[in-house]
Amino acid sequence: KQWYQRRVRGTILYKQRFLLTLIPLITPYVRDRTQLSAEVSSSLVKGIGTILLALPESLISTHGDTLYPIIQHNLTPETCDVATLKLVQYLLTNTPGIVVLHLDTLVSRLCNLASCQQTPVHCRAEAVRSLETCATQLHLTHTHVQRAVVLKKLHCVLGDRKRVVRQAAAETLQTWTMLQS
Repeated sequence: KQWYQRRVRGTILYKQRFLLTLIPLITPYVRDRTQLSAEVSSSLVKGIGTILLALPESLISTHGDTLYPIIQHNLTPETCDVATLKLVQYLLTNTPGIVVLHLDTLVSRLCNLASCQQTPVHCRAEAVRSLETCATQLHLTHTHVQRAVVLKKLHCVLGDRKRVVRQAAAETLQTWTMLQS
């Protein structure tokens, strides 16, 4: 049992060390996004997401300001995938202080993903679920400003061709409507 605990701790420390080594290397690319192709950006976000899920919240909140712009840059219909949206939901749940600073842009990108027909079906449904996570995890003072925009976009998403997206939109619409009361 003790060997297993040491092994797990060693694995986490390895991921921490890897992330701390990676951050200075990717920071120039985060600041100058023209150097990243869509494929490289998507792969980088998937890799960062895999590492972030195993790290403690204190480390994520320390370096989240550096990592969040590249995650947010990946929220376009051409480059978005389910893993990126799951990572956004994880950040909303565990480190909302990082996301609140970029909430306007995040909500507009999630609304565009949810309503864009060129976005894959599962990405549209996850974008809608991410909007629901915004409503449930962030304080009302932050989300109240975005409420009208989100409700308007969600009413459009209710007419989507796919049942999965409509179902997620109905649940999210109910959550955002309840913010008023």
